[in-house]
Amino acid sequence: MEIEKTGDNQNVFHDRGFYYELRRNIQERRLAEHITNCLNLIGDKVLERTNKTLLDLFHKHSANALIFLLAGVQYERWQAPSYYIKHHPGEDFQVIAITKKDDKVCQSIINSAPQKEQAKLLAAIDLFQRLMKDDLQIKTEEHLLVFEQEGWREDVPAQENAKGKLYELIAQRKGEVDYRTLQMINPIHRPLFLIECEIVVNNDTLIAKGLGLTKKEADHHAADQLLQALSQINTSLVRPSNSADNPISILNEMKQRGKIQAVSYTYNEQGTPQDRSFSCLCSVTTLQGTVMSTSGNEASKKAATRSAAQQMITALSL
Repeated sequence: MEIEKTGDNQNVFHDRGFYYELRRNIQERRLAEHITNCLNLIGDKVLERTNKTLLDLFHKHSANALIFLLAGVQYERWQAPSYYIKHHPGEDFQVIAITKKDDKVCQSIINSAPQKEQAKLLAAIDLFQRLMKDDLQIKTEEHLLVFEQEGWREDVPAQENAKGKLYELIAQRKGEVDYRTLQMINPIHRPLFLIECEIVVNNDTLIAKGLGLTKKEADHHAADQLLQALSQINTSLVRPSNSADNPISILNEMKQRGKIQAVSYTYNEQGTPQDRSFSCLCSVTTLQGTVMSTSGNEASKKAATRSAAQQMITALSL
């Protein structure tokens, strides 16, 4: 992500690809517009107190936009937001985000979306914008109690053991799971941890990264992303194949139907003209932004491509 200095203490984001990636992944134009507006505020008010590394994380992990916004709140010493939900069957989720600092309370407007997480992200963005504008309201605990009695309930996510679930799932497939700490941002005050989780099953590798205020939280986010990716793959990505199916065509069809973001092939030729061999690297980007790669080695370029594509379909079926 490029940051262009346009004046004293002013930063402007220039990354059209980031905007379109968000719009494509979340399939919500309004959400992408809100995030774009929020980035403009971040450029003026927050970047001076953060660093480019954090921006790189945001660029590479747009799915963690909510975590990034909450990290900005942490730099201002605000409490992590609480979310209040109101939902009736057949209707959109309504969400309000509230955060506190000493005797001050900042509250978002009511945000609605078909999915709860979308509504929570909209509420977080609105809350973040209000914090940057110092749009504060002083509320009492009694006020919040009445607020709850009006039909809103606090969203308290269940503390699912994503790491344990991932270990169990991969153990059933006789694979391996490994966690690595890539970076600790701002180690002196309120550190942020970047963790990478890698799983290997049948020589196929899948990697995801998690960002959190503690290593445990970062581990959880990384494991949860892999679980979501595996769930998405198992439920909607791959259709059963048979010998009559062309694996290259199957992957292209999956891309056309929006089951995966992208598929690409790179080649390498080895040997002499009389004894040549070709290697093909097939790379697929899932809807969660995870990149998976498989390779094929054959006597012809076409056969190597087919072999790599078939291995990718097998990997997506894990």
